[in-house]
Amino acid sequence: MNIIEQANKQAFNTDQYRLNLWLMYLSADSCQSAAIDLETQLRRIGWYQFEDKKTVEAIKFNSGKMIRDVDKCCKTDFACEFGDIADDVRTMVTSYLKNRLKTIEIK
Repeated sequence: MNIIEQANKQAFNTDQYRLNLWLMYLSADSCQSAAIDLETQLRRIGWYQFEDKKTVEAIKFNSGKMIRDVDKCCKTDFACEFGDIADDVRTMVTSYLKNRLKTIEIK
């Protein structure tokens, strides 16, 4: 291992690494939930087809793989807690977006 790699490993921020992992997996959980909700909405009006369907199915598949990784790699208690945290985060983000979108004009 060269000197630069050693210095980079010593400077590695484990807390930031964990935070980035949490954000990724929480985002995957939110993406999966939103994709399922979107699918339901589009099916009701007959618009769940072609590119929209392809995109939503890909999101559900990939986010689902990430969520299953949490279930496979972590203890059951942690996985359950993760699910609860993910639900809380989605609720907070949804609330924030609803309030924020009221203040801007979408064109």
